[in-house]
Amino acid sequence: MKEIILFNADYRQDSLLREICVENAIGLRIISMEDLDQKVGYLAGLAGFDREDKKSDFESKYDFCFLLFKDFSNEEIFAFIDQMKKKDLYIAHKAALTEQNIKWPLRFLLDENDQEHKTIELVQEINSLVKIAHDHKEAHGENPEIKNQVQKINAYFQDPESFELKEARKLKEELEAMVKKLN
Repeated sequence: MKEIILFNADYRQDSLLREICVENAIGLRIISMEDLDQKVGYLAGLAGFDREDKKSDFESKYDFCFLLFKDFSNEEIFAFIDQMKKKDLYIAHKAALTEQNIKWPLRFLLDENDQEHKTIELVQEINSLVKIAHDHKEAHGENPEIKNQVQKINAYFQDPESFELKEARKLKEELEAMVKKLN
């Protein structure tokens, strides 16, 4: 049975997700901060996973809503997200249950998902800066300093083994300073 596993939702998020789940005969399971050290498989109600004898406390770094899709195909996930959009509900942190993440403690999944979310946001910011630089290049010619910085950023993102969000942000900030000088 399809199920949404919901972590740390506020009242509005909880209410709207309940509506969508009822409308589509989808189960809803609520988890909380005290579940941070439980395996995702246990939290999803999968056989072979037992409750750990641990209760976690509130941790401010996990003070965001997280949505986990259980037994959804990719198409069903996209359809569910479309229904969320229709209700003006945006939840940035979400993932599908996988053979790999069922073995992880919830806090590890949240850390991985948050890192991925922050990386995607950073890439979007970089792309916006590159667009501004591109438009400026079209009107006024190429800026060699910006061209070199964009090449440096591209090379950095090509090596996932050494990727660190802090370093990627620094590269973005350097590009941003160069782009601001264009105006």
